[in-house]
Amino acid sequence: MVMKGSIVNDPAKISAVKWAFWATPGDAPHASQSSLARRERIIRFMAGFGAVVATSVVVWPLLPRRYEASASVILHASEQDDAQTGIKQGILDDGAIQSEMDRMSSPLLIDQAMSRIDIAKDPAFSSQGFISRYLSGLVPGWRTNEPDLAKIRNTLRERISIARERRSYTLKLSIWDRDAHRAANLANALVDVYIDDQINRKRDAMEAQKLRLEQRASMLRASHQSALEAVRAFMQQTGISDRGDGAELQNQLTTLSAELAQSRARAIEAKVRFEALERMQRLGVLLNAPEVLSAPSVQKARDLYAAARAKPANLAVETSNLLAQVDEEAQRVVHAAEQEAATWRAREDMLRNEVASIRGEMVRRRLDELRLDELRRDAVSDETALTDALAKLKAQLGRTKAIQPDADLVGRAEAARNAAFPSLVLTAIGTLLLAGLAGAFASARPGFLRRMVNAIRRLWADAYSSLTPGAHS
Repeated sequence: MVMKGSIVNDPAKISAVKWAFWATPGDAPHASQSSLARRERIIRFMAGFGAVVATSVVVWPLLPRRYEASASVILHASEQDDAQTGIKQGILDDGAIQSEMDRMSSPLLIDQAMSRIDIAKDPAFSSQGFISRYLSGLVPGWRTNEPDLAKIRNTLRERISIARERRSYTLKLSIWDRDAHRAANLANALVDVYIDDQINRKRDAMEAQKLRLEQRASMLRASHQSALEAVRAFMQQTGISDRGDGAELQNQLTTLSAELAQSRARAIEAKVRFEALERMQRLGVLLNAPEVLSAPSVQKARDLYAAARAKPANLAVETSNLLAQVDEEAQRVVHAAEQEAATWRAREDMLRNEVASIRGEMVRRRLDELRLDELRRDAVSDETALTDALAKLKAQLGRTKAIQPDADLVGRAEAARNAAFPSLVLTAIGTLLLAGLAGAFASARPGFLRRMVNAIRRLWADAYSSLTPGAHS
């Protein structure tokens, strides 16, 4: 043991051993100093290069793997009618596509995807340790910690990436995980939840529109019924049954108007005759009036007066009485003319009032007809609106049963065979670069290899001494 320690601690002996180990039998007497230095640099380079490569080979199986799964959907504009479903249609601009991308990775949809695949019970995401899970199955009543759903959600959001392929409507959802099948299940669950969410949102919008249409139909039905009741009540109140009543009033107005014109002419004629008789009476020539002369009573009285005058023994009293009778009969003619004028005037007034009444009735009936037409138009309008609302409601019921999403699934996620990280090619390239740098650094330091070999020998000697009894004696 003392001899081994002396060899390790003597640099000259170490150099001799190293030369004997690396040099060939025929090279010792003839090797030059430059050849020895070149060989030493090559050895140092290979030592540094090999150390890095060996370290990479040992570490490679221990590196955590990341498996990435991707699913693709194509967005398209809604094909529903905005006036009937409340869902907007049109081309998708960049803002709308970005909104769909944000919604695809929203916490609400992530929570639904977590619930769908029950990821909270997965040991990779739950906060329960191995000991806690073991005791929960072994010890009755053992309570494990509840998984932190918010933490799981944030972890998944950090692993999700959504990209738009070129300038198209295709969206690619990618998610990574240490398990390839779990990554595929997460991606498919999230895409399925997104499409189901679109269908549910459309269904909710259509149900809301259906409810509005039902309320509108009920309101229009009540309004139409009220309009019909108003038409019937108005017809009963005004007595308008058909258009014949207006023609009858028009005939009455025509007849009464003709009679009124005739009565007005007779009244004027009677008034003129009475005024002429009254004027002749004031002048004292009433007996010369044609009406008086043609009156039978006046003629009879005058004949009696003339006969009395023609008697040989006429009495003055009798003559005066007969003359007074003639004047009285003339006064009666004047009074009769006055009564006739008053009668025609009264008839004229009555006919005028009747014509005015008929005209007022016709105006009132015309207004009632206009009002009735207005009520009927309201009833027809309500009926048309009710028919349209019922048609829309019937069409809405058909659309609700055939809802289609605004995204089509074009590619489901599959379990990846190779890990996205670490990459074998990139790792190999990086290892070679790093090994080359390490070899170059080792070859540039003359004492690097010697110090490394001495350190390895010291470690080996210390380990050997600790394991061998009596090594320190």
